[in-house]
Amino acid sequence: MKSRYFIYSLPLAILLIYVLKQVSGLNDNVFPYPHTVALDFISLFIKKSILVDMAYTLLRLAAGLSLSLVLAVPLGIFLGRKKRFYHIVQPYLDFFRAMPFAALLPFFIIAFGIGEVMRILLVMFMALIVFTLHIVYGMNSASKARIDAVRLMGASERQVIQRVILPEILPYLFLGIRISLSQSFAIILVAELLLGNGWGLGTRLGDAQMRFDISSMYAIILLIGIVSLALNQMIFYVENRVIHWRGRH
Repeated sequence: MKSRYFIYSLPLAILLIYVLKQVSGLNDNVFPYPHTVALDFISLFIKKSILVDMAYTLLRLAAGLSLSLVLAVPLGIFLGRKKRFYHIVQPYLDFFRAMPFAALLPFFIIAFGIGEVMRILLVMFMALIVFTLHIVYGMNSASKARIDAVRLMGASERQVIQRVILPEILPYLFLGIRISLSQSFAIILVAELLLGNGWGLGTRLGDAQMRFDISSMYAIILLIGIVSLALNQMIFYVENRVIHWRGRH
C-alpha cells in the first residue's frame, strides 16, 4: 500500500520541482532540473567506479557493525545479569550514547590515523554503545518467571541463555541495529567526506562539491538516500523473518 502511494505521488513531486524551478528562477548551478540529475545518476553507473565507492563504504559499515555485534552480545548479557557492574558503567554508556559521534572523529584520526582501521573502529565504538544498551534493556525485560521455570526443569545456564534470554533480547537487538545502521552510515559518509582520500560515497560526494558539479552532487545524494533506504528495508525484512513470533517492534 505504501509503495503504491509512493508511485502515485512521485510524478507529482517531480512536477512540483519543475514548477518551483520555474517560479524561483534559481540558477542551474544551484537547483538543476530533475532530468539533468537523472541523467547524471545514470551516468554514475555507466562509469562503474561508483560501484567500487559503494562497495568500500558498505564494507566499512559491515566490518564495524559486525565487530561491535560480536563484542556487544556477551558484554550486554554480562551487564544485564550483573546489575552492580551495569550501574557502574551506565553513566559512561549514556554519556557516549548522547554525544554526537562526529565530535569523536578528531580523536580517532589522531589515535588511529586516516586509514581503514580508523573508520571501522569509529563505527564499531559507536555501534557497541547502542548494541550494549539495547541488549541490557532486553535482559531487563526478560520474564523472570520463565527463566525460573526453565531452571526448575533442569536447564543449564547455557540453555537458559539460548532458549529464554536470547529470544527475549532479539527485538531490542534489532532495534539497536536499525538505530546503529543509520548512525553508522552517516558517520562513515562524514569521515569519507572530510578526509577526502581513497574510495567511498562520501569521497565522491566531496569531489563533486569541490568541482562544483552540482548535478552530479545531487545524483550522489540521491544514490546515498536509496542505499540507506534499502539497508533499512533489509533489516526490517530480516527482523520479520527472525522474530516471527513477536512481530515488528
